[in-house]
Amino acid sequence: MMSNSGGNYSYTYQSGPPGLCSITQDRGLNSNVQISDNPSPFLARRGEKLVQILKSAGIQLDPHKALQLAAETSPEHWPTHDIPDILGTLLGLSMASRPDQLKDLRLALENGLGAIQGPLTSPSHSPQTIMLGIYQAVIGYGCLEVTKGTLHVRASTPFAKP
Repeated sequence: MMSNSGGNYSYTYQSGPPGLCSITQDRGLNSNVQISDNPSPFLARRGEKLVQILKSAGIQLDPHKALQLAAETSPEHWPTHDIPDILGTLLGLSMASRPDQLKDLRLALENGLGAIQGPLTSPSHSPQTIMLGIYQAVIGYGCLEVTKGTLHVRASTPFAKP
């Protein structure tokens, strides 16, 4: 569903109780995507356009595989080299209308992987606030929240402990 109110756009997609969640808020944009279990219907609706946006942002992992890992596999079992792509794909669900910001954020995730991995993949870690380049991030088990100026994005998995 998309609504327009005085130049501000709001996108909402929900397929049931949230399992995967992606939220982007910025001037004129409020995008909230919640996918309960199977990401295939959502990806089928968004089709090749979303895949192209994700690829142009530097995300190499297939979106179906990234979302399947995020939904079904606890973060400590994610392949380390795939973490930036899994998080980038999750964020991309709600950031598709902001491909340049998604690309910058994906690169920041890759460059900050060493700082992200501990709190993201360890249930015993407390959430941590770190800088990912120009972004401030709060990372908890299975979830990530990032801010820069008016941009606020969040991604969470069914395993999230914010």
